[in-house]
Amino acid sequence: MSKLQVLMLSYDDRVIAGNTEDTQARHLRYAAKVDHLHMIVWATTVAEKKPVKLSENLTVYPVGHQGRPFYVLEAWQTAQRLCNQYQIDVITAQDPFFTALVALWARGGDTKVQIQNHSDFLDNPHWLAERPRWNAFLNRIAKYTLPRADRWRVVNAQEKQKYMQLGLPGGQIDVLPVGVDVQRFATAVDADSVAQLRGQLDLAPNDNVLFWVGRPVGFKNVPLLIDAFAQVQNDRSNCKLVLGGDFSNATDIQSQVKNLGLENAVIFAGSIPNQDLPTYLALTNVYLHSSDYEGFGRVMVEAAASATPIVATNTAGAREILKHQVTALLVPPQNPEAFAKAIQTLLADQTLSSTLGKAAQKRVLSEFDPSKAEAAIVRSWQRASRQK
Repeated sequence: MSKLQVLMLSYDDRVIAGNTEDTQARHLRYAAKVDHLHMIVWATTVAEKKPVKLSENLTVYPVGHQGRPFYVLEAWQTAQRLCNQYQIDVITAQDPFFTALVALWARGGDTKVQIQNHSDFLDNPHWLAERPRWNAFLNRIAKYTLPRADRWRVVNAQEKQKYMQLGLPGGQIDVLPVGVDVQRFATAVDADSVAQLRGQLDLAPNDNVLFWVGRPVGFKNVPLLIDAFAQVQNDRSNCKLVLGGDFSNATDIQSQVKNLGLENAVIFAGSIPNQDLPTYLALTNVYLHSSDYEGFGRVMVEAAASATPIVATNTAGAREILKHQVTALLVPPQNPEAFAKAIQTLLADQTLSSTLGKAAQKRVLSEFDPSKAEAAIVRSWQRASRQK
């Protein structure tokens, strides 16, 4: 255990109750490796403001019950108090925006600041186009906060290059993705569970299954996926597209499916608990990832760990995990024709599909072991604390 007092600024209060992505368990493991991990979180689901002690080494402080401005104010006040009370060595901020501002405002004395970035934000034209005024404002905040930190964590090599172009020292920028329980996905799923799920989804025995799971937000570009699937379905009527996630408000996607006459071929499976994903991946012929941009893409690691063949758009996050024609097929973003052609290639060539799936599994089992990832994150905090 490292004698280190760490303060983490986060938006995610799921760490208090625990969740299917094991957020609480992961942070308990982080905390066990330091003297104490203090977490300030934005209280979006937690009713009470009082601190929650999850272990001897992990305390969570929910703030900002009334909205984002209150989160920023209360997080700053709480961070200042904790820095004074516990002589915090490192403040680690979840993003280069408001949590980073709070970290910089709250630090004092010898306290160091690490700024994290779990996506592909900086100067990203796709991201800037989503909400032009707001995201341009956030981009300016990032360019203010980043040079004022002591160390940085990103989740892909492309973002590191962009930071270095700002003049930040490459030796202090750590490329550290979140650990994934890859062994759980590599473990074979029993045939009865797969057969039961096929029945629940009303899949015929000879149906080829294409699968996507996530939040149907803009940059995930599910409409691209639907357009590509329509082309595949023209040649292979026994294909089904299973969409996992909450599509109740995605009326544009529902309308697109209807307009293309795909109602009987697209299955809206609803939200899928993470513990059920191995079974879904076990019945999948090709996993699909259609994002315009991606910081990392945890689900691609999970699909790769299950040896499921993958077609993905060629984003920074995908390149951090996959290599074209070695572990997956990568296609240009926003190109449904190329996406459809790659899917058809894998469906037609089972030898290629199996080779790519096994190669991807071998790589992620070696590179994305959660214990290695968590140890690397703690080492980054230690290095930040010693930064001059």
